[in-house]
Amino acid sequence: MPQDQFLTKYFTIFAKPKMYLTLLCLFLAFPLGLAYFVLLVVGFSLGFSLLIVCVAGCWIRRIVSHDIFSVDCLMAMGSDQFWNMESGYNQ
Repeated sequence: MPQDQFLTKYFTIFAKPKMYLTLLCLFLAFPLGLAYFVLLVVGFSLGFSLLIVCVAGCWIRRIVSHDIFSVDCLMAMGSDQFWNMESGYNQ
């Protein structure tokens, strides 16, 4: 008789609709979690690398366009004035 009760309890779970809803949630949770993880990792890695590229690109662009190191200004100033300006010594 205990064997019959075990089988009855075991197979009655298939008659409950909540079991199918729980199985559906479990089967959807894995692919959605995997997609979330992949998109998160790809998004952060691309965002960080593009940030580095954009900042470095802006710095290189400013250096090339002579905004930071204005060679024309330094050449027009003359070497004596340049060295006095750098040391803070003005005559």
